[in-house]
Amino acid sequence: PMVTQLSFEETASRLLECLRSLAGDQEPQQIQPDVSVLHQWGLDSEDGVDVAAEMGSQLGIEIPHDENPLVEENAKTGQKRARSFKQVVEYLMSYSTSLR
Repeated sequence: PMVTQLSFEETASRLLECLRSLAGDQEPQQIQPDVSVLHQWGLDSEDGVDVAAEMGSQLGIEIPHDENPLVEENAKTGQKRARSFKQVVEYLMSYSTSLR
C-alpha cells in the first residue's frame, strides 16, 4: 500500500477522529499533549489495538503489535507503552517516514 506522509497537524487530526469514534461521549474537554492517550480518553488496550489498526490503514503502514504505542503491556513489570497524544503522533509520523 501507498504510505501517506502527513504533517503533525494532519496526523493529529486523524488520530483525534479515530479516538472520537471509539470514545464516544468520553472525549476529554481539553486534550493534554503530555498525558497518556488511553487514560485521557477512558480507553483500554483493546481500544488501543483498534486505534492502531485504523491509523495503520489510514496511513498505509503496519504497526507491529509489540510496538503499538497505545497498549499497556506487561502487568508484571508495570512497564507501559500507553503514550501521550503528542508521542503517539510523533511515533506514527516517524513510522510512516521510516518505511519510505
